[in-house]
Amino acid sequence: MNIPKSNLLLICVAFALMLLTSLIINATLMYFFNVDLPDYAGYSKYNKDVLYLLFKILLAPILETLLSQKLSYELFLFITKKSQASIFLSSMLFGLMHYSSVHHMFIAFIFGLILGNCYVISLNKNNKTAFWNTCAVHSLWNLFSSCIILLFN
Repeated sequence: MNIPKSNLLLICVAFALMLLTSLIINATLMYFFNVDLPDYAGYSKYNKDVLYLLFKILLAPILETLLSQKLSYELFLFITKKSQASIFLSSMLFGLMHYSSVHHMFIAFIFGLILGNCYVISLNKNNKTAFWNTCAVHSLWNLFSSCIILLFN
């Protein structure tokens, strides 16, 4: 499989933005606002289940990219005729889909903005890879977060 360097760069930049966003938001909430972050200890038991991990790393990103980036972006673009407004609205949907706490929903909204822009940048470059580039970023994030939860819980 030959993946163009521009796709790899986009995937790496989007993942790095998600990591940086997560670190900044979590550090800000913890140190400046004394907010306790969600306890992910309960997730560690699920992260040891192979079927759960396969769903989280492979299937969930495909389904969520289909719903939150591809379909909702296209629908909102049809309604608003504005790309950035469509990304914003689809990101709100992405955040709502990840509601387990306000903190988690807010980070998911920001991640939705990153994934939405990744989708649109890819779409403008090469329509054939937009969906899969976005899935790759989302899958990498889910893999990374699963590893962190397993390591620290």
